[in-house]
Amino acid sequence: MFHRISLGLIILLTACSNPDDAQQKSVNNGATSAPIATTTAPDNSKRLALVIGNSDYQSMPSLDNPVFDAQDMTAHLSRLGFKVMLGRNLDKKTMVTAVKNFGKQLQLRGGEGLFYFSGHGLQSRNSNYLLPVDAKINSEADIEFEAFDAGRVLAQMGQANNSANIVILDACRDNPYKTTALKGIKKGLAKMDSPSGTLIAFATAPDKPSWGGPGERNSIYTKHLLAALQTKAHWSAPDLFIEVRKQVMHDTKEAEVQQVPWESVSLLERFCFGRCGSGNDEVERQRAELERQRAELERQRAELEKQQPPIRQPSSPVLEPQPEPSLAVVVLLQECEAHFKANRLTTGEGGTAFECYKAVLEKEPSNAEALAGLDKIATRYAGWANKALDRGQLNQAKQYLARLRQVNPNSPKLAEFEERISLLSSRVDFAALLNPKQGRFETTPQFQARRQQLLEQFNQAVQQRDLRYQAGVAYLKKYEADAEKFLVDLKWQAAWVRQFLSPLGRNKLGVMKIAPGDAQALWQTGRKKPLFVKVKMVANRIVSDGALAERGKVWTVSLAPYMNNGNGTVTDQRTGLIWLKNANCFGEQGWQTAMQSAAKLAHGQCGLRDGSKAGMWRLPTKEEWEAMIDKKYSGPALSNAAGTGKWREGDAFSGVRPSYYWLSTPYADVASGAWLVNLSYGDVNTYDKPGTNDVWPVRRRQ
Repeated sequence: MFHRISLGLIILLTACSNPDDAQQKSVNNGATSAPIATTTAPDNSKRLALVIGNSDYQSMPSLDNPVFDAQDMTAHLSRLGFKVMLGRNLDKKTMVTAVKNFGKQLQLRGGEGLFYFSGHGLQSRNSNYLLPVDAKINSEADIEFEAFDAGRVLAQMGQANNSANIVILDACRDNPYKTTALKGIKKGLAKMDSPSGTLIAFATAPDKPSWGGPGERNSIYTKHLLAALQTKAHWSAPDLFIEVRKQVMHDTKEAEVQQVPWESVSLLERFCFGRCGSGNDEVERQRAELERQRAELERQRAELEKQQPPIRQPSSPVLEPQPEPSLAVVVLLQECEAHFKANRLTTGEGGTAFECYKAVLEKEPSNAEALAGLDKIATRYAGWANKALDRGQLNQAKQYLARLRQVNPNSPKLAEFEERISLLSSRVDFAALLNPKQGRFETTPQFQARRQQLLEQFNQAVQQRDLRYQAGVAYLKKYEADAEKFLVDLKWQAAWVRQFLSPLGRNKLGVMKIAPGDAQALWQTGRKKPLFVKVKMVANRIVSDGALAERGKVWTVSLAPYMNNGNGTVTDQRTGLIWLKNANCFGEQGWQTAMQSAAKLAHGQCGLRDGSKAGMWRLPTKEEWEAMIDKKYSGPALSNAAGTGKWREGDAFSGVRPSYYWLSTPYADVASGAWLVNLSYGDVNTYDKPGTNDVWPVRRRQ
């Protein structure tokens, strides 16, 4: 079960940043622990942080980012008024000592505490552990002796009675141990609820691994946290972490699994990393520093001119040197670079890199840095468009192409991408024909007569590296020496009707017979109806080849997964279950209370107008939830009513939360536990019955 530990505001991170060595009293770079370094913040500072970054592990894979993340985080926190204790590559003994000293210092200072960890972390028996560099773990029983229990950090911070404590964990990478004895450990870190006055931030959702990043200095999570601390430290902490989550999700949307940072917040007062509501402090500080440097350069130049003899002017004209950028332009270019690093290229809150560089060019039309900045933006969009086309993501490629045209209407890449989009668009029907996830036409003599022509088209698509045909490519490679066997085994997957409007009426589940003469009429009468658009490919296919619509052939009509009944309920047409439309009527409850709430649900409650009575509703079983979720999507793992995309508010459910929902199924191994579903990703886990999670009742037809 998940352990709930009462503590203050805590932040655990995977890899920490690097501060200037001049700010530190001592440094720890080796695998053998060295003394903790401390920044030179004022001794009377009420803000204290312990930052640890472990990279050089001795018995497991090393990590590239953590030490850098820790150092960079230290630098940012120091500028924000924290006295920072920095540890790099700490062994178990030094980690224990560092946390104890941190707790003692917090008790003496009061104020606000922050803990940051970057490195390997794992969970065992629903407790979270941070791994020192000398951890040697051969079985799950070794973990509590070799690793450092994150709960000990919470205990040290909790006893200080601070006004706010912050814990950030970017220690959610996948289980680093591949031995048989440890393969069963869950991924990432376990869920932790924040007690009163606390904020706990994870680099990714519970039970999910985080992404280290695409070979950059910082992990993907820490990179965006650092950017937010630099430009949005005046925001409240929950708002700042929401911004970090948005940026991380944007950067990982093309990754194998999208990373979704997660927080547990129960703050009692507003907390900001900087001065709340004062967003221009850092800019003003930079402006003052630049002005000081400019004045010093002017003084040095004047001194040099006094010491140099007069220089004879040449008789022929010479080119005048380019004027130095004005102070306003220098500051503006810094803002442009910040927008670019945060991927606010042409859209985003608080300005964009594109508009910023344009503003520089309005002041100085030949500014080389601004011109290079526009080129960088165009290059990034071109790279994204190329990647989207390689993956067959047509709509996304079109969006990137539009952004590229906005930034550089004369880009030589535009013509190339437009041609590839045109080719990809023209092959959509063919892609549907070979989609193995949908239904199939059994081979007929008439259809087999066309197979050679279709195989040639298929081979051409493969040669053009159109990745929409990945499943077909696998078949082709397997059977390339035997084309006949390839054709028989594939059986030519064809587009199947997922949504269909029967002539008998909308949403009628049943059977239809389509004859060659009827296909064209069927398409003509239904083409303007929204749901009928979904059968366009099939209708065109039938019309173009009457042999496939044999007279008397029976077609099973498959409707959308969910049907909104208009009375506060939604029917899952695959299972026949009736779900409450409002997925957030009860809030979070303990398991026993949730079971009672579902059993008492009746007509007139939660928007119900279905005539149902108490006793008809219940919590869904583990099997029913597993049939409900759709892991093609995340946050939540639920499709829309049509089954064609991710759930959106009101389609067909409302109030769906990407959180944990109770199931009625008890946990057989532990009497105090029950099953729940993590609707963010669709995983089914167990949890303590006294803990609280969301409630979503279901019933069967009466």
